[in-house]
Amino acid sequence: EKAAAIQAALARANIHVTIKALDEDAYTEEVDTKANPDYDLTVASWQPDIPSANANIQPLFQSTEIGGGGVNESRYNNPDVDKLITDAQATVDPAEAAKKWVEADKKILGDSPVVPLIYTRNSFLHGSKVGNVTIGKFPAYVDYRQMGIIQ
Repeated sequence: EKAAAIQAALARANIHVTIKALDEDAYTEEVDTKANPDYDLTVASWQPDIPSANANIQPLFQSTEIGGGGVNESRYNNPDVDKLITDAQATVDPAEAAKKWVEADKKILGDSPVVPLIYTRNSFLHGSKVGNVTIGKFPAYVDYRQMGIIQ
């Protein structure tokens, strides 16, 4: 279990962690909904809807996404980052917006509100009798609607 591994690693640094296991509904209530939750760390994952800075940075780090169903689970709150996000979202020119996203990303990384644990890469195997196996650019999964058996 990831939480137990993190607990053991932190114990080596003399940081003691109590694991609070929650089912999905209780987790959502505690972490994403409550205004004042009872946790300091949480183990979570993220898959953006679209491959863009906005789909990653805004939901995970803008202060308006804290509680109330938002997904800023680190409860990160930096007014400078909030402004950069708002400005980037309002910038029509993609190159100019990208500069603002990069600046926001650097500020966030400097504050270290999250610790990436893994980056998952998928492998897809199929037999020689399975045809039309295509993996999209995003999301990078097999399109099962197109597959078929070769006779």
